[in-house]
Amino acid sequence: MLPPGALLDRYEIVAPIGEGGMGHVYAARDLILGRDVALKVLRGADGETLLREAKAAAAVRHPNIVVVHDFGIANGTTYLVMEHIEGRALGEHLPSSAPLARKVRWLLDVARALAAIHATDLVHCDVKPHNILIDGDGRARLIDLGLAAREGRSDRIGAGTPGYSAPEQLAGRVGARADQYAWGVTAFELLAGRRPGDGARLPAELPRPIAAAVARALAQAPSKRHASMAAIAAVLEPFAERPTITRDALARREPEPAPAPAPRRPRPRWVPDAGLIAAALAVWILSPVPPPAPAAPPAPRVVEAPAEVDAHPAQVSLVTRDALHERELGALWSAAPALVPCFDAPGAPQRLTAELDPATAGLVLDPELPPAFAACARSVLDGIRLLPQARRDGSTVHFDRIRP
Repeated sequence: MLPPGALLDRYEIVAPIGEGGMGHVYAARDLILGRDVALKVLRGADGETLLREAKAAAAVRHPNIVVVHDFGIANGTTYLVMEHIEGRALGEHLPSSAPLARKVRWLLDVARALAAIHATDLVHCDVKPHNILIDGDGRARLIDLGLAAREGRSDRIGAGTPGYSAPEQLAGRVGARADQYAWGVTAFELLAGRRPGDGARLPAELPRPIAAAVARALAQAPSKRHASMAAIAAVLEPFAERPTITRDALARREPEPAPAPAPRRPRPRWVPDAGLIAAALAVWILSPVPPPAPAAPPAPRVVEAPAEVDAHPAQVSLVTRDALHERELGALWSAAPALVPCFDAPGAPQRLTAELDPATAGLVLDPELPPAFAACARSVLDGIRLLPQARRDGSTVHFDRIRP
Protein backbone atom coordinates (compact mmCIF):
# COMPACT_ATOMS: atom_id res chain seq x y z
CA MET A 1 0.00 0.00 0.00
CA LEU A 2 1.18 3.50 -0.80
CA PRO A 3 0.68 6.10 1.94
CA PRO A 4 -0.98 9.48 1.28
CA GLY A 5 1.62 11.95 0.01
CA ALA A 6 3.73 9.31 -1.75
CA LEU A 7 4.89 10.25 -5.25
CA LEU A 8 4.88 8.18 -8.41
CA ASP A 9 6.57 10.36 -11.00
CA ARG A 10 4.28 13.45 -11.22
CA TYR A 11 1.36 11.86 -9.34
CA GLU A 12 0.79 12.37 -5.61
CA ILE A 13 -1.22 9.71 -3.76
CA VAL A 14 -4.24 11.16 -1.94
CA ALA A 15 -6.04 8.09 -0.57
CA PRO A 16 -6.75 4.42 -1.41
CA ILE A 17 -10.14 3.92 -3.09
CA GLY A 18 -10.13 0.25 -4.10
CA GLU A 19 -8.30 -3.05 -4.06
CA GLY A 20 -8.40 -6.02 -6.42
CA GLY A 21 -6.68 -9.30 -7.01
CA MET A 22 -3.94 -7.69 -9.07
CA GLY A 23 -3.31 -4.42 -7.22
CA HIS A 24 -4.64 -1.23 -5.67
CA VAL A 25 -6.44 1.85 -6.95
CA TYR A 26 -5.75 5.27 -5.42
CA ALA A 27 -7.17 8.74 -5.69
CA ALA A 28 -4.22 10.86 -6.82
CA ARG A 29 -3.30 14.33 -8.02
CA ASP A 30 -1.51 15.18 -11.25
CA LEU A 31 0.94 17.81 -10.00
CA ILE A 32 1.68 19.18 -13.49
CA LEU A 33 -1.82 19.46 -14.95
CA GLY A 34 -3.46 20.07 -11.58
CA ARG A 35 -6.25 17.53 -11.97
CA ASP A 36 -7.61 14.64 -9.91
CA VAL A 37 -6.98 11.17 -11.34
CA ALA A 38 -7.32 7.52 -10.38
CA LEU A 39 -4.06 5.60 -10.18
CA LYS A 40 -4.02 1.83 -10.58
CA VAL A 41 -0.85 0.21 -9.22
CA LEU A 42 -0.08 -3.38 -10.15
CA ARG A 43 0.93 -5.82 -7.47
CA GLY A 44 4.24 -7.36 -8.62
CA ALA A 45 6.77 -6.37 -11.23
CA ASP A 46 5.02 -7.61 -14.40
CA GLY A 47 3.36 -4.64 -16.09
CA GLU A 48 2.01 -6.54 -19.12
CA THR A 49 -1.58 -6.47 -17.84
CA LEU A 50 -1.62 -2.70 -17.26
CA LEU A 51 0.10 -2.04 -20.57
CA ARG A 52 -2.50 -4.16 -22.36
CA GLU A 53 -5.27 -2.21 -20.61
CA ALA A 54 -3.67 1.10 -21.61
CA LYS A 55 -3.38 0.04 -25.24
CA ALA A 56 -6.94 -1.29 -25.33
CA ALA A 57 -8.32 1.91 -23.82
CA ALA A 58 -6.30 4.00 -26.27
CA ALA A 59 -7.90 2.09 -29.17
CA VAL A 60 -11.47 3.05 -28.24
CA ARG A 61 -13.01 6.25 -26.91
CA HIS A 62 -16.63 6.24 -25.79
CA PRO A 63 -18.63 8.21 -23.18
CA ASN A 64 -19.47 4.96 -21.34
CA ILE A 65 -15.83 3.82 -21.06
CA VAL A 66 -13.49 5.29 -18.46
CA VAL A 67 -10.70 7.32 -20.06
CA VAL A 68 -7.08 6.22 -19.56
CA HIS A 69 -4.63 9.14 -19.44
CA ASP A 70 -1.20 7.63 -18.91
CA PHE A 71 0.93 4.54 -18.28
CA GLY A 72 4.34 4.43 -16.67
CA ILE A 73 6.90 2.85 -14.37
CA ALA A 74 8.44 4.74 -11.44
CA ASN A 75 10.74 3.34 -8.78
CA GLY A 76 10.03 -0.17 -10.05
CA THR A 77 6.26 0.32 -9.69
CA THR A 78 4.01 -0.05 -12.75
CA TYR A 79 0.97 2.23 -12.78
CA LEU A 80 -1.96 3.25 -14.94
CA VAL A 81 -3.55 6.71 -14.75
CA MET A 82 -7.28 6.95 -15.38
CA GLU A 83 -10.06 9.49 -15.24
CA HIS A 84 -11.24 9.89 -11.65
CA ILE A 85 -14.95 9.19 -11.29
CA GLU A 86 -17.04 10.08 -8.26
CA GLY A 87 -19.34 7.12 -7.97
CA ARG A 88 -19.69 3.48 -6.98
CA ALA A 89 -19.39 0.18 -8.78
CA LEU A 90 -22.62 -1.36 -9.99
CA GLY A 91 -21.83 -4.36 -7.80
CA GLU A 92 -22.23 -2.11 -4.75
CA HIS A 93 -25.76 -1.24 -5.92
CA LEU A 94 -26.88 -4.89 -5.85
CA PRO A 95 -29.53 -5.77 -4.97
CA SER A 96 -30.82 -2.51 -6.42
CA SER A 97 -34.09 -0.74 -5.65
CA ALA A 98 -33.60 1.67 -8.57
CA PRO A 99 -36.54 2.09 -10.96
CA LEU A 100 -36.63 -0.37 -13.85
CA ALA A 101 -36.07 2.37 -16.43
CA ARG A 102 -32.84 3.38 -14.66
CA LYS A 103 -31.57 -0.20 -14.54
CA VAL A 104 -32.29 -0.53 -18.25
CA ARG A 105 -30.38 2.74 -18.83
CA TRP A 106 -27.32 1.28 -17.08
CA LEU A 107 -27.54 -1.92 -19.14
CA LEU A 108 -27.97 0.13 -22.31
CA ASP A 109 -24.86 2.19 -21.45
CA VAL A 110 -22.79 -0.98 -21.00
CA ALA A 111 -24.17 -2.49 -24.22
CA ARG A 112 -23.12 0.60 -26.15
CA ALA A 113 -19.67 0.59 -24.53
CA LEU A 114 -19.16 -3.06 -25.50
CA ALA A 115 -20.36 -2.36 -29.04
CA ALA A 116 -17.66 0.33 -29.31
CA ILE A 117 -15.00 -2.07 -27.99
CA HIS A 118 -16.05 -4.82 -30.38
CA ALA A 119 -15.90 -2.38 -33.30
CA THR A 120 -12.12 -2.21 -32.73
CA ASP A 121 -11.83 -6.03 -32.91
CA LEU A 122 -11.29 -6.23 -29.14
CA VAL A 123 -13.10 -8.31 -26.52
CA HIS A 124 -13.34 -7.02 -22.93
CA CYS A 125 -13.23 -10.55 -21.41
CA ASP A 126 -14.22 -9.49 -17.87
CA VAL A 127 -17.65 -7.85 -17.90
CA LYS A 128 -19.20 -7.93 -14.41
CA PRO A 129 -20.93 -5.53 -11.99
CA HIS A 130 -17.70 -4.60 -10.21
CA ASN A 131 -16.17 -3.47 -13.51
CA ILE A 132 -19.02 -1.03 -14.13
CA LEU A 133 -19.03 2.35 -12.37
CA ILE A 134 -22.12 4.52 -11.92
CA ASP A 135 -20.87 8.10 -12.09
CA GLY A 136 -22.32 11.25 -10.55
CA ASP A 137 -24.46 11.89 -13.64
CA GLY A 138 -26.07 8.44 -13.37
CA ARG A 139 -24.17 6.99 -16.35
CA ALA A 140 -22.73 3.49 -16.34
CA ARG A 141 -19.01 3.51 -17.23
CA LEU A 142 -17.11 0.34 -18.16
CA ILE A 143 -13.64 -0.06 -16.64
CA ASP A 144 -10.78 -2.58 -16.45
CA LEU A 145 -9.70 -3.64 -19.92
CA GLY A 146 -6.75 -5.49 -18.41
CA LEU A 147 -7.89 -8.84 -19.80
CA ALA A 148 -8.92 -7.45 -23.19
CA ALA A 149 -7.92 -9.65 -26.12
CA ARG A 150 -8.25 -9.68 -29.87
CA GLU A 151 -11.30 -11.38 -31.38
CA GLY A 152 -10.65 -15.08 -31.95
CA ARG A 153 -7.68 -15.45 -29.59
CA SER A 154 -7.53 -18.90 -27.99
CA ASP A 155 -4.56 -18.61 -25.62
CA ARG A 156 -6.29 -16.95 -22.67
CA ILE A 157 -7.84 -20.03 -21.06
CA GLY A 158 -9.67 -19.18 -17.85
CA ALA A 159 -9.65 -15.42 -18.44
CA GLY A 160 -12.55 -13.59 -16.86
CA THR A 161 -14.46 -14.07 -13.62
CA PRO A 162 -16.14 -17.39 -12.72
CA GLY A 163 -19.90 -17.04 -12.79
CA TYR A 164 -19.79 -14.42 -15.56
CA SER A 165 -17.56 -16.09 -18.17
CA ALA A 166 -19.23 -17.73 -21.17
CA PRO A 167 -18.80 -21.49 -21.68
CA GLU A 168 -16.60 -20.99 -24.75
CA GLN A 169 -14.43 -18.48 -22.86
CA LEU A 170 -13.76 -21.06 -20.16
CA ALA A 171 -12.74 -23.43 -22.96
CA GLY A 172 -10.22 -20.87 -24.23
CA ARG A 173 -12.13 -19.29 -27.14
CA VAL A 174 -12.49 -15.51 -26.97
CA GLY A 175 -15.12 -13.66 -28.99
CA ALA A 176 -17.48 -10.72 -28.79
CA ARG A 177 -20.40 -13.01 -27.94
CA ALA A 178 -18.54 -14.08 -24.80
CA ASP A 179 -18.82 -10.46 -23.63
CA GLN A 180 -22.51 -10.63 -24.54
CA TYR A 181 -22.96 -13.65 -22.26
CA ALA A 182 -21.25 -11.84 -19.38
CA TRP A 183 -23.49 -8.83 -20.04
CA GLY A 184 -26.48 -11.19 -19.86
CA VAL A 185 -25.39 -12.52 -16.45
CA THR A 186 -24.89 -8.95 -15.22
CA ALA A 187 -28.30 -7.92 -16.59
CA PHE A 188 -30.01 -10.91 -14.97
CA GLU A 189 -28.37 -10.15 -11.63
CA LEU A 190 -29.36 -6.47 -11.79
CA LEU A 191 -32.97 -7.19 -12.77
CA ALA A 192 -33.61 -10.31 -10.66
CA GLY A 193 -31.34 -9.65 -7.68
CA ARG A 194 -29.32 -12.84 -8.22
CA ARG A 195 -27.37 -14.57 -10.95
CA PRO A 196 -29.11 -17.07 -13.26
CA GLY A 197 -29.23 -20.69 -12.19
CA ASP A 198 -30.75 -22.69 -9.33
CA GLY A 199 -34.27 -21.83 -10.42
CA ALA A 200 -33.70 -18.06 -10.50
CA ARG A 201 -36.17 -16.23 -12.75
CA LEU A 202 -36.51 -12.74 -14.12
CA PRO A 203 -39.38 -10.72 -12.61
CA ALA A 204 -42.76 -11.56 -14.16
CA GLU A 205 -43.54 -7.86 -14.62
CA LEU A 206 -40.43 -7.29 -16.76
CA PRO A 207 -41.39 -6.16 -20.29
CA ARG A 208 -41.28 -9.11 -22.63
CA PRO A 209 -38.71 -7.65 -25.07
CA ILE A 210 -36.22 -7.05 -22.24
CA ALA A 211 -36.69 -10.55 -20.82
CA ALA A 212 -36.26 -12.05 -24.29
CA ALA A 213 -33.11 -10.00 -24.93
CA VAL A 214 -31.49 -11.14 -21.66
CA ALA A 215 -32.51 -14.78 -22.20
CA ARG A 216 -31.04 -14.82 -25.69
CA ALA A 217 -27.77 -13.26 -24.48
CA LEU A 218 -27.48 -16.16 -22.01
CA ALA A 219 -27.77 -18.90 -24.65
CA GLN A 220 -25.11 -21.56 -24.15
CA ALA A 221 -24.19 -21.65 -27.85
CA PRO A 222 -22.69 -18.39 -29.18
CA SER A 223 -24.60 -18.80 -32.47
CA LYS A 224 -27.91 -18.61 -30.60
CA ARG A 225 -27.09 -15.22 -29.04
CA HIS A 226 -27.71 -11.79 -30.54
CA ALA A 227 -25.81 -10.78 -33.65
CA SER A 228 -24.16 -7.89 -31.77
CA MET A 229 -24.36 -5.68 -28.70
CA ALA A 230 -25.82 -2.99 -30.95
CA ALA A 231 -28.81 -5.27 -31.56
CA ILE A 232 -29.34 -5.54 -27.80
CA ALA A 233 -29.07 -1.77 -27.43
CA ALA A 234 -31.83 -1.33 -30.03
CA VAL A 235 -34.18 -3.49 -27.94
CA LEU A 236 -33.37 -1.70 -24.65
CA GLU A 237 -33.51 1.89 -25.92
CA PRO A 238 -37.34 2.33 -25.81
CA PHE A 239 -37.47 1.20 -22.16
CA ALA A 240 -34.49 3.15 -20.79
CA GLU A 241 -34.65 6.21 -18.58
CA ARG A 242 -33.71 9.38 -20.40
CA PRO A 243 -30.30 10.69 -19.28
CA THR A 244 -30.45 13.77 -17.09
CA ILE A 245 -28.03 16.68 -17.06
CA THR A 246 -26.89 17.66 -13.58
CA ARG A 247 -25.45 20.97 -12.49
CA ASP A 248 -22.02 19.36 -12.28
CA ALA A 249 -22.33 18.13 -15.86
CA LEU A 250 -23.34 21.59 -17.00
CA ALA A 251 -20.41 23.10 -15.14
CA ARG A 252 -18.03 20.79 -16.99
CA ARG A 253 -19.34 21.84 -20.37
CA GLU A 254 -17.54 24.52 -22.28
CA PRO A 255 -19.78 27.53 -22.86
CA GLU A 256 -21.08 27.84 -26.38
CA PRO A 257 -20.13 31.04 -28.22
CA ALA A 258 -22.92 33.59 -28.45
CA PRO A 259 -24.48 33.78 -31.92
CA ALA A 260 -23.40 36.70 -34.07
CA PRO A 261 -26.01 39.45 -34.25
CA ALA A 262 -28.08 39.45 -37.43
CA PRO A 263 -27.15 42.23 -39.84
CA ARG A 264 -29.52 45.18 -39.73
CA ARG A 265 -31.46 45.74 -42.90
CA PRO A 266 -31.45 49.33 -44.16
CA ARG A 267 -34.79 51.10 -44.03
CA PRO A 268 -36.37 51.88 -47.39
CA ARG A 269 -36.01 55.43 -48.56
CA TRP A 270 -39.42 55.51 -50.21
CA VAL A 271 -42.88 55.95 -48.69
CA PRO A 272 -45.68 53.82 -50.23
CA ASP A 273 -48.75 55.57 -51.61
CA ALA A 274 -51.82 55.31 -49.33
CA GLY A 275 -54.12 54.64 -52.29
CA LEU A 276 -52.06 51.66 -53.42
CA ILE A 277 -52.20 50.19 -49.92
CA ALA A 278 -55.99 50.55 -49.77
CA ALA A 279 -56.43 48.89 -53.19
CA ALA A 280 -54.19 45.97 -52.23
CA LEU A 281 -56.13 45.42 -48.98
CA ALA A 282 -59.43 45.39 -50.86
CA VAL A 283 -58.19 42.77 -53.32
CA TRP A 284 -56.85 40.60 -50.48
CA ILE A 285 -60.09 40.80 -48.44
CA LEU A 286 -62.40 40.03 -51.37
CA SER A 287 -60.32 37.22 -52.83
CA PRO A 288 -61.75 33.71 -52.12
CA VAL A 289 -59.68 31.56 -49.77
CA PRO A 290 -58.65 28.31 -51.48
CA PRO A 291 -59.46 25.13 -49.55
CA PRO A 292 -56.48 23.49 -47.84
CA ALA A 293 -54.78 20.75 -49.80
CA PRO A 294 -55.50 17.25 -48.45
CA ALA A 295 -52.72 15.97 -46.25
CA ALA A 296 -50.61 13.27 -47.83
CA PRO A 297 -50.80 9.92 -46.05
CA PRO A 298 -47.76 9.27 -43.85
CA ALA A 299 -45.06 7.12 -45.34
CA PRO A 300 -44.96 3.59 -43.92
CA ARG A 301 -42.42 2.91 -41.20
CA VAL A 302 -40.59 -0.33 -41.84
CA VAL A 303 -38.44 -2.12 -39.28
CA GLU A 304 -36.71 -5.34 -40.24
CA ALA A 305 -36.00 -7.77 -37.42
CA PRO A 306 -33.44 -10.47 -38.27
CA ALA A 307 -33.64 -13.91 -36.72
CA GLU A 308 -31.75 -17.18 -37.03
CA VAL A 309 -33.89 -20.21 -37.82
CA ASP A 310 -32.47 -23.61 -38.81
CA ALA A 311 -29.03 -22.02 -39.38
CA HIS A 312 -30.21 -19.83 -42.27
CA PRO A 313 -31.13 -16.14 -42.19
CA ALA A 314 -34.83 -15.36 -42.11
CA GLN A 315 -36.71 -12.14 -41.63
CA VAL A 316 -40.07 -10.79 -40.60
CA SER A 317 -40.62 -7.11 -41.35
CA LEU A 318 -42.88 -4.78 -39.41
CA VAL A 319 -44.86 -2.23 -41.46
CA THR A 320 -47.15 0.48 -40.11
CA ARG A 321 -48.42 3.84 -41.35
CA ASP A 322 -49.28 5.01 -37.84
CA ALA A 323 -47.17 7.24 -35.59
CA LEU A 324 -46.46 4.71 -32.86
CA HIS A 325 -44.58 5.61 -29.70
CA GLU A 326 -40.97 4.42 -29.78
CA ARG A 327 -41.62 2.06 -26.86
CA GLU A 328 -44.47 0.38 -28.74
CA LEU A 329 -42.35 0.18 -31.87
CA GLY A 330 -39.54 -1.41 -29.87
CA ALA A 331 -41.91 -4.05 -28.45
CA LEU A 332 -43.27 -4.89 -31.89
CA TRP A 333 -39.75 -5.00 -33.36
CA SER A 334 -38.64 -7.43 -30.66
CA ALA A 335 -41.65 -9.69 -31.29
CA ALA A 336 -40.99 -9.98 -35.03
CA PRO A 337 -38.23 -12.68 -34.86
CA ALA A 338 -40.41 -14.84 -32.60
CA LEU A 339 -43.09 -14.90 -35.33
CA VAL A 340 -40.79 -16.70 -37.80
CA PRO A 341 -41.84 -20.22 -36.63
CA CYS A 342 -45.50 -19.20 -36.99
CA PHE A 343 -44.93 -18.13 -40.60
CA ASP A 344 -42.96 -21.31 -41.32
CA ALA A 345 -45.86 -23.59 -40.28
CA PRO A 346 -47.85 -25.28 -43.10
CA GLY A 347 -50.70 -23.15 -44.46
CA ALA A 348 -49.41 -19.93 -42.86
CA PRO A 349 -50.12 -16.65 -44.71
CA GLN A 350 -47.44 -14.24 -45.90
CA ARG A 351 -48.86 -11.34 -43.88
CA LEU A 352 -50.15 -10.96 -40.33
CA THR A 353 -52.43 -7.96 -39.72
CA ALA A 354 -53.26 -6.75 -36.22
CA GLU A 355 -55.14 -3.79 -34.75
CA LEU A 356 -53.95 -1.97 -31.64
CA ASP A 357 -57.21 -1.88 -29.68
CA PRO A 358 -57.61 1.34 -27.59
CA ALA A 359 -60.13 -0.37 -25.29
CA THR A 360 -57.89 -3.25 -24.16
CA ALA A 361 -54.51 -1.66 -25.00
CA GLY A 362 -53.64 -4.93 -26.72
CA LEU A 363 -53.51 -6.42 -30.21
CA VAL A 364 -56.55 -7.82 -32.01
CA LEU A 365 -55.65 -10.23 -34.82
CA ASP A 366 -57.38 -10.43 -38.19
CA PRO A 367 -60.30 -12.90 -37.71
CA GLU A 368 -59.66 -14.36 -41.18
CA LEU A 369 -56.30 -15.82 -40.16
CA PRO A 370 -55.97 -19.64 -40.12
CA PRO A 371 -56.71 -20.85 -36.55
CA ALA A 372 -53.37 -22.61 -35.98
CA PHE A 373 -51.42 -19.60 -37.26
CA ALA A 374 -53.54 -17.19 -35.18
CA ALA A 375 -52.93 -19.24 -32.02
CA CYS A 376 -49.16 -19.23 -32.63
CA ALA A 377 -49.11 -15.48 -33.32
CA ARG A 378 -51.29 -14.74 -30.30
CA SER A 379 -48.84 -16.58 -28.02
CA VAL A 380 -46.13 -14.16 -29.21
CA LEU A 381 -48.10 -10.89 -29.32
CA ASP A 382 -50.39 -11.18 -26.28
CA GLY A 383 -47.87 -9.42 -24.01
CA ILE A 384 -47.69 -6.22 -26.07
CA ARG A 385 -49.60 -3.26 -24.62
CA LEU A 386 -50.12 0.34 -25.67
CA LEU A 387 -48.96 3.19 -23.51
CA PRO A 388 -51.82 4.96 -21.64
CA GLN A 389 -51.46 8.22 -23.59
CA ALA A 390 -51.62 6.35 -26.92
CA ARG A 391 -54.87 4.47 -26.29
CA ARG A 392 -57.18 7.01 -27.92
CA ASP A 393 -57.01 5.68 -31.47
CA GLY A 394 -56.44 2.27 -32.96
CA SER A 395 -53.43 1.59 -35.15
CA THR A 396 -52.82 -1.10 -37.73
CA VAL A 397 -49.58 -3.03 -38.03
CA HIS A 398 -48.52 -5.71 -40.51
CA PHE A 399 -45.89 -8.39 -40.11
CA ASP A 400 -44.63 -9.66 -43.47
CA ARG A 401 -42.62 -12.86 -43.92
CA ILE A 402 -39.53 -12.33 -46.09
CA ARG A 403 -38.15 -15.54 -47.52
CA PRO A 404 -34.36 -15.86 -47.84
